[in-house]
Parts: sequence; structure tokens; C-alpha cells
Amino acid sequence: MIHILKYRSKGKSVVLLQELLNAYGNELAVDQYFGRITEGAVINFQKKKGLVADGIVGIKTWAKLLLSPPEMVNQSAITSEEITRLSKTLLKRGSRGAEVVILQELLNKLGANLDTDGIFGGGSDAAVKKFQQQHQLGADGIVGKKTWAKLFELSPALALNRMKLSEQDIQKFATDFNLEVPIVKAVRDVESSGRGYLKDNRPIILFEGHIFWKQLKNRGINPVPLAVGNENILFPKWDRTSYGSVNSQYNRLEKAHSLGNNYKFLEAAIASCSWGLFQIMGFNHKKAGAANLVEYVTKARRSEAEHLLAFGNFITDNRNMLKFLRAKDWANFALRYNGSGYKANRYDERLEEAYLNHSATPLLG
Repeated sequence: MIHILKYRSKGKSVVLLQELLNAYGNELAVDQYFGRITEGAVINFQKKKGLVADGIVGIKTWAKLLLSPPEMVNQSAITSEEITRLSKTLLKRGSRGAEVVILQELLNKLGANLDTDGIFGGGSDAAVKKFQQQHQLGADGIVGKKTWAKLFELSPALALNRMKLSEQDIQKFATDFNLEVPIVKAVRDVESSGRGYLKDNRPIILFEGHIFWKQLKNRGINPVPLAVGNENILFPKWDRTSYGSVNSQYNRLEKAHSLGNNYKFLEAAIASCSWGLFQIMGFNHKKAGAANLVEYVTKARRSEAEHLLAFGNFITDNRNMLKFLRAKDWANFALRYNGSGYKANRYDERLEEAYLNHSATPLLG
């Protein structure tokens, strides 16, 4: 259950509240105590969002905290160790990941206007070549030691966005779970095309109307009368035509939880979405390592590294998923991870294709 919080509340829910408030421009101590400073931050947040500014965190305030775009993302200064490591990292068109985000942020600080999406596409390629031309580095679009050195020389105090998954995160996870790195990357790519966040820094979600139907019923709410006029978000059986675009999913989620004014509707709506880089359903939050839905969404908002941790928790001792993944038994893994409709969506074939793509070794000579 989502708890109502107010002055003098204590505990883990207050910790999550304070973390969420900090994402909207506050600098609260995350100390488990709802004091006057936290109350003031709540009131200011409520005013900005057009809510009743009473300092009490009820369902409408929780919904805005959990589902609105953050004003601040997880950032910290680049370290000398990271500079050394990046200087040895070769990036070019087609590269992906946190290292590409760092490149894009460096280029943006020097005048480019790139989406920091971690994808080295045509825009990034053009920006790199322009930078190399400006600094007589040989405009081949390949970011090697000399290009990194000039970028760091011109932007020595860069604060990095820590929300993207790094190559080191993936390699450590693969080692910890005894998996091949290409297997981890294959699941990531198939589930979310390698993107854990929208451009506004909210976790990517997919709202499932047939799951919302079940989640409402599980909470003692009859979905039948609610479905009239809401056929695109509430229906008894899976319908592939209902989804809409990736960018429309939060609108569908907002519409769903607004069908009622109590916590059951908000929880049912959040539970009916798959979240983040590995698209784990909200109703599976406990298997993914979160005690409740507020914690699950809060973690999903932190970083793609948290998405990877949730994936690790989810596949461990859960219907032999880890065993089938290690064996590259794509069909049995997809059946358990994606459900019985995996064949219709070619999940097993797409996983194998992505694995082979990441396993490929460039031909020499």
C-alpha cells in the first residue's frame, strides 16, 4: 500500500520521498524523518504541480513525484581514473552506452546540440568530425586517444550524467552471474532497444491495458463499468493495437490511475507497466528486489545500473530463467520472461540475432 506521509512521519517511505524530492531541485538530507524542511519541500513541490499545498503526501502528490520528469539527474564529477579508462576506449559510429553519453556531454559543453542518448549515430558522428577538423585531429569520426585528450583538455571539470549503463557495469554483471557479455546486451537490446530513459529522463515504460484489468480486479475493483470510454487503457485481453508510441505511455498511465482517487488505482496502474532497460513489470517488483511499488519506481528513476540490478534479481531462482539464459536456450527464456506470446513477437529469434550481432568479430585483412 502507498502510505500517506506528513510532518513527523518516519521510516523507509520518507527516505524514498526525500530522494524523489531531491530530483526536483531540493538538497534534503535523506534521513528517514519528515521534518519541517522536508515539509517545506513538499509544499513547494505541490505549488509547482498545481496541487493543494498542505505539506501532506497523499495519492496525488505521490503520483506527481513518481511520474513527472525530474529536474535534476544523477550526476557527479568525472574522475582521473575515468579519464584514463576513456582515453583507452575507442568509439565510432554504431557505438552505444555510457561512454557515448560522456562523449556527447563533452561535445555539448563545447557547442554541439546532441541528444545525450548514448547512441553514436549520424549527429554524433558529424559533431565529432567537426570537432576534429577544428583542432587538426584528422576528421575520421573515430574517437581515440588524441580526440579524448583534446576534449578533456577543453572541459576539465565536467559533471557526468550517471544514469546510463556503462560497459564496466555490464561486464561486472556478466561475471557475477556467469553470463556472456553478449547475452546481457542481447536482452537489453531486445527489451528496450538499449534505452532505459526517455529524453525527459523518465524511465521508459510500456502500459499494458489487459494487465490493468487484472490488477484492478485483484484489488477488488470491477473494471467493467470503468472500461466505457477508456478502451485504449482498459480491456480484458491483450490487444497489440492498443499501445501507441513510446512517448505516449505516461499519458496512458496518467489516464489509468486517474480513474479513481485512492491508492488502489495508482498502484494498479504502476503495476501494469513494464519499466526501464529490461522492461520488468511493476507487479513483479518484489522479484526485482523492491519491497513495494514506490521503491521500484524510485529505483528505476535512479540509473540504468539499477535496471540491471533489478534484472539480476528477477532472473535469479525465477522459473530457471538464469539457467536457460546461460545455455542460450532463447525459446525457454523468452517463454518465461515475455510470456506465452513470445513466438508472435519473435522474442526468441530477436534475442538470438542480437546475441550473434554482439558476438561477431570483425574480419581482418
